[in-house]
Amino acid sequence: MFDKIARTLVLFGAFSLPLASMAADSSHVPRLPQAGLPLILIQSSEGGDSSAPSYPENPSDEPTADPSVDAVDITPDLTAEIVTELQGGIGFCGKLSNQNLLIDCLSDQYAAAANLMPQTAGYAKARAALIKASNKLHRLAVANAAPGKAAVTPRAGARRAHRPLTPVANAAAVNAAARDIIRDTNLLLLRSGEGSSQRRAAYTEVAAVVNSTKVLLRST
Repeated sequence: MFDKIARTLVLFGAFSLPLASMAADSSHVPRLPQAGLPLILIQSSEGGDSSAPSYPENPSDEPTADPSVDAVDITPDLTAEIVTELQGGIGFCGKLSNQNLLIDCLSDQYAAAANLMPQTAGYAKARAALIKASNKLHRLAVANAAPGKAAVTPRAGARRAHRPLTPVANAAAVNAAARDIIRDTNLLLLRSGEGSSQRRAAYTEVAAVVNSTKVLLRST
């Protein structure tokens, strides 16, 4: 009888030790999120692991490049067509007899080059960058429009503007602001070229042509 009681006490003691240990150290027990709440990984700012990943509050604000899409969507032929259109447009603006139209002309030609790009996939960020630059340049021209001068649709050789262009007053001073827009657009294109080698090559080519516009703005 006493032997059975002794064996029971020994077994109870063997089980009670791990249970007591688990109760004493509950930090290793994962806490489940409450129902309906997302599981959030939080990096501690008090001596936490600096290599732990951090997550944006809105992942859609930081879209990742998809190399498989780039391989299909971005092609050397389409990139060459876009670059040729952009170069031709910039050259057209440089040949205008009235250089007070230059800023709005660049706006017009950036938009034309952007329209050659698909709205989704590989070229999407380059298209958005050119449209953003086009809008900024147009607003700059309108804000500094020459008093009493009507908008015109110029032609140079076989090329013409796609819409009436607004001439600016004091073009030299306004060109400095336009150069800032060009600089920002160039940097945006280079930053947006991350991803596949196709995307990087295409965005670098477009950025180089955009950057060349600054020379034209300095010469007027």
